[in-house]
Amino acid sequence: MLCPHAHSINRAFYDDALENNHTFLLVGRVLAEIVVVLQCDTKSSDQVLESGCYLRWWREYVHPLWWDIVPMRAVVVEEESDDESDDEGADDEEADDEGADDDDVGPTPAMLQEHKDTLRADCARSRDLLLEIVRPMWSKLNTSIVLEDYFTLESFGEIAGMLTTNTMGITMASPIQQYFENLVKKEKREKMKKKKKKKSHASSSSSSSSSSSSNNNTLQPVLSALGKAALIWQEDKTFFNVDSTTTKNLDVYFPSIEGTGLYPLLSFLNHDCFPNCSTEHLDSSNIMSLIALRDIGLNEELSITYIPSELEREERIDLLLEYGFVCKCARCCIDIYTEKGRKRER
Repeated sequence: MLCPHAHSINRAFYDDALENNHTFLLVGRVLAEIVVVLQCDTKSSDQVLESGCYLRWWREYVHPLWWDIVPMRAVVVEEESDDESDDEGADDEEADDEGADDDDVGPTPAMLQEHKDTLRADCARSRDLLLEIVRPMWSKLNTSIVLEDYFTLESFGEIAGMLTTNTMGITMASPIQQYFENLVKKEKREKMKKKKKKKSHASSSSSSSSSSSSNNNTLQPVLSALGKAALIWQEDKTFFNVDSTTTKNLDVYFPSIEGTGLYPLLSFLNHDCFPNCSTEHLDSSNIMSLIALRDIGLNEELSITYIPSELEREERIDLLLEYGFVCKCARCCIDIYTEKGRKRER
């Protein structure tokens, strides 16, 4: 339905999402899956939509409007980059106290509103393209609900906001890397078997060593070929040394797969700057597991951190603004009291 090679409008939606924000692609997938479910359901589409299962299912999660949360970080980053690019101006401002005070002032409400309007316009443009893709299939459904009334601009913004605040990052080894890592483990097991045989059969030591070298020679050409393929893929002929390709640097030749996933149950976990749990991918899979970081007391709430926990309080506050709240966990309260104590000492 959303294949960029199917129609020109699909390509337009795909390119627009890549240019603005990849989250828009996920919003398109959400709507596409709803349409597929309605096509396969034997009930009337009106009954399914009005039952609540698919009417506004994303509202079961935190679902701030996308254009309300992105400006909080985006504008600050843009301001910082502008300050770093003008070294001479920065030197002059350091000499002038009033200029320094002006720089400390954050984005004005007018700047934030302008940025918000820009993001809202981006969503509106992406939604219009998405509606044009879905409209032919929606018209064939057994429903009297108008597509534009169901999938409003606010719905688009809520889904994008829900995905931004609830999805978790996925990093895992590529299938090819996992395959060759298993080959390495297999070689190690074979070597261990040969060592045991060598102890019990001293006469077979010469044949064992020749067999081991044969296995390495068999694997090396394959690794070299993969190295050459990686050179072409990376478009950088100076980055790899094909001749020195070994099983020890497979992670260089096959970068990890990175993406995002929505995990319904884990998404309900609250944030804490000193969490008692963490989310991890075990066994190089996309299955998310909840791991205890310390002993958890009776009736103690399970919590994770939405941001890097090693950051200072001001940095944590800035990053958490994207989620629409100011953290008041025990660690943040302690940091506040500590800062007040330092100010009193001064």
